[in-house]
Amino acid sequence: MEHGLNDDPTQSVVQLEGCPATPDDLTSAKPLLCAKQWEEKGDLAKARDLYLLASHSGDPEEARHGRQETMRICVDLAKRCGDVDSFRVIVEYHQTKLVRLCSHIIGATCIEDIHDLVQETFIRAWEKMDTLRDSRQVSAWLMRIAARLAYDFIRRKSRERVFRSQFRVDPSPPRSEGLSREYVELLEVLPNRDDRVILHLHLVEGLTYREIAVVLDLGIGEDAVRVRAAKALRSMREFLE
Repeated sequence: MEHGLNDDPTQSVVQLEGCPATPDDLTSAKPLLCAKQWEEKGDLAKARDLYLLASHSGDPEEARHGRQETMRICVDLAKRCGDVDSFRVIVEYHQTKLVRLCSHIIGATCIEDIHDLVQETFIRAWEKMDTLRDSRQVSAWLMRIAARLAYDFIRRKSRERVFRSQFRVDPSPPRSEGLSREYVELLEVLPNRDDRVILHLHLVEGLTYREIAVVLDLGIGEDAVRVRAAKALRSMREFLE
């Protein structure tokens, strides 16, 4: 029976060299080593759970490696056998990032719209997992899906306004999840929405200019994204002076 995320990953680990003798010894174990051994034995579900455990390590390097390996195996399991537990991990890793991205694109006028866009992003991703070629690009891949949906949402709302005499906007829109009020207000200094999104993706989400060009699909290349980011940063600095 396949090992699930809600099971205790220490129950079978005791059989492998270098792993804890009892579940109580888990804090002194090396989950990365155990995960590698389970992966070599072909049990990717157990390896996934242990890599996931390592991703919460207090050691930054071990945590980073644990996150990378967790995503690699989760993408593999979701693609090859439609493993729901693995896709759930992908969702949990990325949902906050996608909420922030969609908030910046559509202006966070309605939190329900943002959550609908994020949910639709994951539905599209689940249906198209076989098109993801490189597990290392899963974050950029999900952001590109979300960005396209968010820009489509804006265009759809614009068309709806043509047929409406009134359009109500929530007077107290929610702030972007996980971000300070000061950061959100500072970004609002920039008049161009795309510039705000470019800066957010680069400064907060850590995407390269090349990745941003792919994610936003604005018809501009890496160099143009870099120039826009530099101009936006200059505008923000001038505002603060």
